[in-house]
Amino acid sequence: MFWTRIERRLVDDLVVLDVYGRVTLTEQSRPLAETIREILAGGARKIIVNLSNVQFIDSVGIGDIVRGYTAARREGGVLKLCGAAGRVRTVFEATQLTGVIELFETEGEARRSFAEPAPSL
Repeated sequence: MFWTRIERRLVDDLVVLDVYGRVTLTEQSRPLAETIREILAGGARKIIVNLSNVQFIDSVGIGDIVRGYTAARREGGVLKLCGAAGRVRTVFEATQLTGVIELFETEGEARRSFAEPAPSL
């Protein structure tokens, strides 16, 4: 599962990953989960994956995001998604991942959510 392009940005204490392209199995790029593991190894623990430039995602792409989410949780980090629209959002809702990985309409909403107190269990 590979993305056309992944760009990293630091916003305060958050790392934002802007992903681009049609997310399908190819040999041109690298998995998002690998990028997330590198970020975690560098000490960052708050990650937002911005999907606003992704028009299509398949099961391999979903699996890559889940692996990244799992890696973040394992390292005490938090991974949130934003910007999924159209068919991409429909896939997340159909797979019921929106109940596991927080998905926000905008990057601003996702960033603000890190400032909110965590819900008590």
